[in-house]
Amino acid sequence: MKKFLSLLALYYLSAIFPAHSAEKKLPLKGEVFTVQKHTAFLILPEPTKIGKPIPWVWYAPTLPGLPANSEKWMFKQFLKAGIA
Repeated sequence: MKKFLSLLALYYLSAIFPAHSAEKKLPLKGEVFTVQKHTAFLILPEPTKIGKPIPWVWYAPTLPGLPANSEKWMFKQFLKAGIA
């Protein structure tokens, strides 16, 4: 039930704060793009082995102004661990 309410809250927030376009300032080097009219981004770690899967984190929703510079430490930890 708790997971359902969390997902419902995320859906509600995404409806209130729709992504305007694929314009987003990232705290680290990455790629910003649009998926079905929603802004998305990808920050990749340094390549390790060609053909090896890269684990990733779903950061959602991408509200205006987020991710912020204050979250740079989090993305650095993901990249250090080889996580996109």
